[in-house]
Amino acid sequence: MFNRSVLYLLIVSTLMFSGCLIKGKIVDENGAGVAGVTVTLGGDASMTTTTDSDGDYQFGTLANMLNTGNYTVAPSKFGSSFTPASTYITIINQTLGDIGDVPWPAADADFAAISGCNSCTGMELDAIAGNMPFAGANTSASFYADLTYGNHPRQRIDLFIPEAGDTVGIIVYFHGGGFTEGDKSDAYSDESGQQNINYYLDQGVAYAAVNYPLLDDSGNGVIDSLEGAARSIQFLRCYANTLNIDPDRIAVYGGSAGAGISLWLATHDDLAQAESEDLIQQQSTRIQAATGYSAQATYDIVRWGEVLDTALQAFVDSGEIASSDISEWVNAEQLFYFYGISSFDELYTDEMETYRRDVDMLSMMDVNDAPLCVDNTSGPVDENDIPSFDYLHDALHALAIKNRAEEVGLESVVYANGHFVEYSDPSCEDCTAFLLRHLR
Repeated sequence: MFNRSVLYLLIVSTLMFSGCLIKGKIVDENGAGVAGVTVTLGGDASMTTTTDSDGDYQFGTLANMLNTGNYTVAPSKFGSSFTPASTYITIINQTLGDIGDVPWPAADADFAAISGCNSCTGMELDAIAGNMPFAGANTSASFYADLTYGNHPRQRIDLFIPEAGDTVGIIVYFHGGGFTEGDKSDAYSDESGQQNINYYLDQGVAYAAVNYPLLDDSGNGVIDSLEGAARSIQFLRCYANTLNIDPDRIAVYGGSAGAGISLWLATHDDLAQAESEDLIQQQSTRIQAATGYSAQATYDIVRWGEVLDTALQAFVDSGEIASSDISEWVNAEQLFYFYGISSFDELYTDEMETYRRDVDMLSMMDVNDAPLCVDNTSGPVDENDIPSFDYLHDALHALAIKNRAEEVGLESVVYANGHFVEYSDPSCEDCTAFLLRHLR
């Protein structure tokens, strides 16, 4: 059982409204700031951020934040429970010229929290340890195959744990395959993947390869795959103490569909359900860094028209497609399957627009998200060739991610090299080094 004798205080009384910002501080019983606490704003506005090394946090500018609204502020951190779990805030009408003292429902807004929140136990590692799945694997590491992290038959993890005295960070791999195929064993099915895993283990970092629900198994589209994969992060956090994993050092990566899962986890608000009876669901889905190879910028495919505009206009001009309308260039069958719909008209219903917002990584991205490394490189480009249009993996996707990250102030390392764009991050840092840097 994870347990530390640490008392945290969430001092909501230090929240202050400066312009349209909300700021606060979390300290321990000695008054020292507590880093790495996830703080979630809910109610009439939704945001998530994390305390810095001084225990401070700040929510960015919120539209109409000073107008009438009802909000909750709630902290969360693995190994800690906060009492009360959240505080309720009502803000009355005020103008920017009359901020004054924001009224609170209670004068005393200090909250005590004690470490030692519920974590998962009962996994007997010695009983499930297996042989390494490939020759030449790091012999000092332990391997656990097909760990079950959910009720779906594809919710399985292969786990490599290095020999270490202290807790270790972990890199989680999500396979590609268009959400219709692929397997976690893709991580170590060739020599390159095997060398990659050994390298991480040699660096004292654990490695997990994850299977997740596919579109074949769902009539609800890609959201079931994304949320199904997110549970693997919660599982690893819940069993962190047993697995000797540091729950605050989890990074993810993948290619194509796996890249999309990784970017979605990086940009989506925390899926933790604090009141759930399922201990795994209580855990955070937030991560420390994400990498995507051959990534898609967003799973709101309607937005691909703007993401891929340069390519689409080139193909319209060449006569290869009639127009840049989505019905002219996307595979309709794949699109409908992806969302669980049956017509283009359904894309624009209120229900589907809400759905698309929940899978739109570009819109969800903000400065408080996990840093990103994206590599959409197609190799040398012959300017005399007419490029085939791979709208799923075009380098323009990576460029859109770079531009959005710069817009919101999020750290990113991007390589976007194809027929329509050539950009390489000036740092020359590859995505493997990027992940390790954020797990140090």
